[in-house]
Amino acid sequence: AKFLQNYSMLNITGFVKIAKKFDQVVPMQAGKYKSALEARNMMNDAQDVEILSAKYETYYANWFCEGDKRAAKVQMLSKRGDGLELDWSQLQLGYRMGMCAVLAIWVCWDCIWGLVGNGYSTIGSRAAFPIFRACGGLLLLQWFWGCSVFIWTRYRVNYI
Repeated sequence: AKFLQNYSMLNITGFVKIAKKFDQVVPMQAGKYKSALEARNMMNDAQDVEILSAKYETYYANWFCEGDKRAAKVQMLSKRGDGLELDWSQLQLGYRMGMCAVLAIWVCWDCIWGLVGNGYSTIGSRAAFPIFRACGGLLLLQWFWGCSVFIWTRYRVNYI
């Protein structure tokens, strides 16, 4: 809401500067916008924006904060990462999960279809298979630890 109010005030300031410049450049039309410049209350100095923001703060408070307007205002404040800054963590998480899924499907495919097609497991009989199992175990350990920390943090358990 504050950004919208600042934007509205910036538009008013811009209009005042443009009108003054117009009066200087075109002296025959000078004073055409003088009443608006003298009043200095174009668009009620962004009071419409204040009314609109108060209305939506009330809506948000009623819907998400059980009517607590102060909590609603705090939640609606801009936070770090809002705006044009991009948060790549979701993309990185998806990329890593995709890699893990493809590797898991490949290992399962090779174990099952190698056993069905050839009568023996093609990857299970290789010397490198324990390394695959170790990497998979470490990966599962890391994922389970991350899930545990997420749940502890979510429910405010101070275990770590």
